[in-house]
Amino acid sequence: MTPSQTKTANKNHLVAVVVGARPNFMKIARLRKVVKQSGNFDLHIVHTGQHFDEKMAKVFLEQFEIRPDAVLEARGSSAALQIGNMILGLSKHFEEIQPDLVVAVGDVTSALGAAISANKMGIHLAHLEAGLRSFDRSMPEENNRIIVDELANFCFVTESSGEANLRKMGKDPDSVFFVGNTMIDTLIDMDKLIDQSSAVADLNLPSEYAVVTAHRPALVDTQSGLSLLSDVLTMLSRYYRICFPVHPRTKKNLQHFGLLESLEKENILLTEPLDYLAFQRVVKTAKFVLTDSGGLQEEAAHRRQPCLTIRENTERPITVELGTNTLVGFDLHQIEKEVKRIQSGNYKVGQDLPLWDGRATERIVGIINKLIEKKLL
Repeated sequence: MTPSQTKTANKNHLVAVVVGARPNFMKIARLRKVVKQSGNFDLHIVHTGQHFDEKMAKVFLEQFEIRPDAVLEARGSSAALQIGNMILGLSKHFEEIQPDLVVAVGDVTSALGAAISANKMGIHLAHLEAGLRSFDRSMPEENNRIIVDELANFCFVTESSGEANLRKMGKDPDSVFFVGNTMIDTLIDMDKLIDQSSAVADLNLPSEYAVVTAHRPALVDTQSGLSLLSDVLTMLSRYYRICFPVHPRTKKNLQHFGLLESLEKENILLTEPLDYLAFQRVVKTAKFVLTDSGGLQEEAAHRRQPCLTIRENTERPITVELGTNTLVGFDLHQIEKEVKRIQSGNYKVGQDLPLWDGRATERIVGIINKLIEKKLL
């Protein structure tokens, strides 16, 4: 017998889930609990170390009670070095644990590393959050999505556009599963704890305020993008108090271009990155959110809360078509127009989104169980 045959004969099937960045942690928060309740396989969580500091990783792992089975600390001084270190570290780790299935989560660098490693080692690969497309190849995440989907044997889809995009790229329909959104699972599961957070009081926010987040390269890695963001924040602050938890890279670049000090003088509260419970509490009671984050578009749509997305495109079109999301691009006048609509109460109210019901994790575990029963793993 080969080592993998010996393992399969003597133990349950092993599913390795690879995470590495803050958005990943939200998407697997309920996974271990559900596997323990109904999974016919063993779960092994691998943290690549892509996000590794206190505010971007540790506090989230603690709040979600995620205890990785392995932490690889695969870092690098550039994106190329980081992905190379991830592939090397993951390949060595997969050789040791011999998983039957690798699950790549989301569209971050860790997902790409997991997909390439699994593919080169002949391990079945599933993509959690498959099929999303912004059709903007200048976004690193878009390239990651395309490659991971191409390599995936099984695709777990959050919205109908994902199914359509996977059909267009020729994926076998039997390999595509519309399961819903595991990040919304986490939001629903933790809502009572979110309500108990004192973040709004702690930050001394008024009864009406807005939340802004910004971290994507197109907006925060150039002087022109950050100047626009500064103008937007200044404009918004004439209408509402602004709560702006600043991503570390955004803060660094604001300082570099001499824009941070001017924002600190406006009706704008600049904070360090907030933990999950604090951030969700601040978002839940905000008048609206303005963001370039894909995840926040989804969370706002689920909460039926006005969301202005400062991008020309979105890989989550369901949030625009059925949800509360409006793409405002980089047009200051359009953003102000939408803010006035929100102020008047004339905003998109949205509707419940298909299968965003808090049970996506259960569906995924059930599908993996069936794949094992059918001897497809």
